[in-house]
Amino acid sequence: MIGARIGPYIVRRKIGQGGFGAVFEAEHESIGQRAAIKVLDPRHSGERKTTERFLNEARATGIIRHPGLVKVYDYQKTAEDLVCLIMEFLEGESLETCLSRLRLTQERMPMARAVEIIRQVASALQAIHAANIEIGR
Repeated sequence: MIGARIGPYIVRRKIGQGGFGAVFEAEHESIGQRAAIKVLDPRHSGERKTTERFLNEARATGIIRHPGLVKVYDYQKTAEDLVCLIMEFLEGESLETCLSRLRLTQERMPMARAVEIIRQVASALQAIHAANIEIGR
């Protein structure tokens, strides 16, 4: 995918991988805006239920305005029939990376930081619930 064009974006690097696809950093060709592009794994692109769930993710984040939820700007299909979400690019360390680092150094996360993370997650889930959006199905 590196160097591939998705709409006006050029894929620069891979930044994450999950069970259903990968996330890439991309740059808008004309204006230089960075974006994260979530690409559904080709094995799942042909599955109607999975692609519908992917599209529902885009719709849900368009409906809900919350600082704990990434903004989705667009939903695209590539020439190769890969389904993609164009999202805001966020800087920083993922929770997974933070926890791995703490495990390696055998440190504990400060209680205040853990409580703040849980509060932010709960707030985002409450916003999803208030909008009557089902997740994880």
